[in-house]
Amino acid sequence: FDATAEWLGHPMYMKMYADRQIPRVGLGHAAIVPYDAYPTLDGNILIGVQNDRGWRQLVTEVFARPELADHPRYATNMLRVQHREEVDALVAEETKKFTRAALDQALADAGIPAAELNDMSGLIDHPQLKERDRWRQVGSEVGQISAVLPPMTFADVEMRMGDIPALGEHTDHVLGELGCSAADIAAMRKAGVVG
Repeated sequence: FDATAEWLGHPMYMKMYADRQIPRVGLGHAAIVPYDAYPTLDGNILIGVQNDRGWRQLVTEVFARPELADHPRYATNMLRVQHREEVDALVAEETKKFTRAALDQALADAGIPAAELNDMSGLIDHPQLKERDRWRQVGSEVGQISAVLPPMTFADVEMRMGDIPALGEHTDHVLGELGCSAADIAAMRKAGVVG
């Protein structure tokens, strides 16, 4: 979870600080159907039927539609992949009858891999980030902001979370470390090479 939160840092911070939700590019699987995000009464849920047994469990135990288990167009994964649009539409019609929490529980009870699907607000508000004490305050040009702790967790040391430097804040220091004199840096500034 921590690694995923870190991996989603860019879109998460875009949502937090620019109120911009970066659009998704898809969750489907090229060789498994159904395997995608499906609508519920109050959000979306990711379902990943892994094999034909999983399909049978989905349509009989969760959807109470046993006639679909051996349907000639859906009985095998190969057939379901060939009829992806039909299967996805059929699954979506069934999932829309559930709340996300109820469907998540029904899928878990049936042993079908699934996960609640959150947008960036769902990640920001996810209870695991708070419960696992992943948020830190860091300084920035606009004051203190919240940032997620890097995912590497050790019992005896916490990963460094320094302030976000202002644009150009360390330019003189870095150029000095590279051997530039104060006169060189001033000349570069005058010429517009550095700001």
